[in-house]
Amino acid sequence: EFIQVVKDFEDFRKKYQRTNQELEKFKDLLLKAETGRSALDVKLKHARNQVDVEIKRRQRAEAECAKLEQQIQLIRDILMCDTSGSIQLSEEQKSALAFLNRGQASSGHAGNNRLSTIDESGSILSDISFDKTDESLDLCVTSPKEEINIV
Repeated sequence: EFIQVVKDFEDFRKKYQRTNQELEKFKDLLLKAETGRSALDVKLKHARNQVDVEIKRRQRAEAECAKLEQQIQLIRDILMCDTSGSIQLSEEQKSALAFLNRGQASSGHAGNNRLSTIDESGSILSDISFDKTDESLDLCVTSPKEEINIV
C-alpha cells in the first residue's frame, strides 16, 4: 500500500510539473498577446488621430471652397448681369471668363461629389474604448503666423 501511495504521489508530481510548464507557456503567450494588443492600440490611436486631422483639413478645405464659390458667384453676377454697360469686356475676355457660366451649371451637382459618411454604429468594433489622450503622439503644429489667409 505504501508503494501505491508513492506511485500516486509520483504521478501527481509529474502532472503538477506538466501543468506548471503549460502555465509558463500560457503566461508567455498571454504576454505576447498583450504586447501585440498594446502595439495595435497605439496604431489605432495614431490612426484615429490622423482621421481627426484629415477631417479638420477637409472641413477647412470645404469652407474655403464654399467661400471661393461665393466669390465666383459674385463675380458671375457682376459680369453677366451688368445692364448699365459700365463693364466693357472684349470677346477674348468674355471667352476667358466663359468658365463662370459652366461653373453655374455644374455647381448644382457639386454636392454629389462628397463621399457619404460611414455608419459604423452596427460595427463589432464600435465598443472599443477610445482614449483621446495624445501622450504618445508627436504632433506637427504650425504657428498662426505660418498660415496664409486669402481673401
